[in-house]
Parts: sequence; structure tokens; C-alpha cells
Amino acid sequence: MGKIKYLARINCLQPIPCNPCETSCPFGAIYIGDDITNRPVLKSNKCRGCGICVAACPGIAITMAMITGEDNDYVAIPYEYYPMPNIGDVVTLVDSNGVELGKGTVDKFSKPNKNDPTTLVHVVVDCSITDRAVGIKKHVINDDPIICRCEEIFESEIVEAIRKGDRTVEAIKRRTRSGMGICQGKTCNRLVANIIARETGIGANEQMPSSKRPPVGVISIKELSQE
Repeated sequence: MGKIKYLARINCLQPIPCNPCETSCPFGAIYIGDDITNRPVLKSNKCRGCGICVAACPGIAITMAMITGEDNDYVAIPYEYYPMPNIGDVVTLVDSNGVELGKGTVDKFSKPNKNDPTTLVHVVVDCSITDRAVGIKKHVINDDPIICRCEEIFESEIVEAIRKGDRTVEAIKRRTRSGMGICQGKTCNRLVANIIARETGIGANEQMPSSKRPPVGVISIKELSQE
């Protein structure tokens, strides 16, 4: 495979105060800047594919990809659920909205940071879905997945809120607390919008996003030093 290597793929879609990816990268490959609400930018020429940023990201918003130029590529996806898949298992890949893209085969596992519980699951995927594959669909036995990980809100709670009359992500946030956690809906807002679309027919692109009230404010190092 020559010099082909993994490179980070940043899937961070929300401007929230968060910069562990930038500060954890030992090669300076990720840039956010003084305003930590900026979305991170990858400097691909500096990325070494170590995966440290993947483990550091609290929103699981970074994956890794290896483009081979052949029919199959490789993606490395952070996975924090039990049970873990096994090498050789066929898993379902999803995009940032939770939409199924296709199947992939688990190739290996890695832990970029031995002190962090995040495991990277390396999956062989068809090259047609490499750019969009950001997650592995979890097999849920009770068919009631957690939609908001921060507040542990289940899909059934979202559906119940919709059936009580809530028709916006913001309304469901107020009733269930989905999106009120530390990530401020970085993951669950899109999932909630899709559930609303499924249950009501109101397209996700027709819905207004919910309000963002990050639990911390932006303070520069200069301001702190002056204290």
C-alpha cells in the first residue's frame, strides 16, 4: 500500500467552545485559533494519522480515513459502546445524520491513548461511502436507542414528546432535556430532527435549529494572565 496512511476527518458541525483536538495534536495539524468557538480546520500536510485527536474529542466528532485508490478504503471510527464488535464482523456504517450508508468489515482495533477508553474500530468500506462514514450503527436489543448521550434521553422519550404535540427540536429540548448537555446537541439535534421528520413528515431541512447555551464562556489566556 506504499505511503498511503490514515488522515483525520473532522466532522464537527457546531461552533461551540471546545478545542481538545487542537491542544492534543502533537504535530499542530488542527487549528482553531484564539476563539475556541471556531470550527476546527485540519492541516492535512501535518497530520500523521496518530488518532490522538479522535480520542481527545468529547463529541466523538473526528474519524480517520485511509484512501487506497482502489475499490475499498479504510475508516477508523471511535466506538464507546458495549459489546464491542469482533474482527471480521460485518457492521452498518452511518453518516452524521444517522442514515445508513452500507456495510463494512471490521479489520482491527487501536487505542490512540491508552489512558482514554475510546477505541478506534478500523473498518474496510466501499470507496463510495468513505467520505460520509462517521459512525457504526449500534445493535440495540431493546430497540430503544439513546438519542442524547449527555442527558441519556431515549428515542421513546423523543417520540412521546412528538405525540404530545412538540414539533421542533427546541420544543423537544425543553420537554426532555435532549441537547442540554455539555455538547449542546452536537450529535443529538440532527437525530431528533430526523425523528420529527419520520413521525410528522416535517423535513429536517425545514426545521429551525435549537438554541445553544454552552456551559462555559470564552476567556483568552491574556485575560487570565492579567488577573
